Amino acid sequence: MTYEQIFLFSLLGVVFAFLVWGRIRYDLVAFAALIIAVVAGVVDAHDAFMGFGHEAVVIIALVLIVSRAMMNAGAVELIARFVLSSGRALSTHIASCR
Repeated sequence: MTYEQIFLFSLLGVVFAFLVWGRIRYDLVAFAALIIAVVAGVVDAHDAFMGFGHEAVVIIALVLIVSRAMMNAGAVELIARFVLSSGRALSTHIASCR
């Protein structure tokens, strides 16, 4: 294995550990890993931020924004009360969660 491969696998292991630990926000962990890879010279600086322009990244960011707005507005709780009403049987609750 080359130095770059060993470095990237080690960096991914550290990132995974921080994500499982959960004390630091996941976006900060991912951004720090990208910056560390660029500073170490493993990832080319020109290609480092190229992925942010991809449509899938933009769509996921928009979904996260809309879901947070729905949580803040109380729409999630309203839907959850309707779907998981207390008057239903346990088997109905289990079937609705699948």
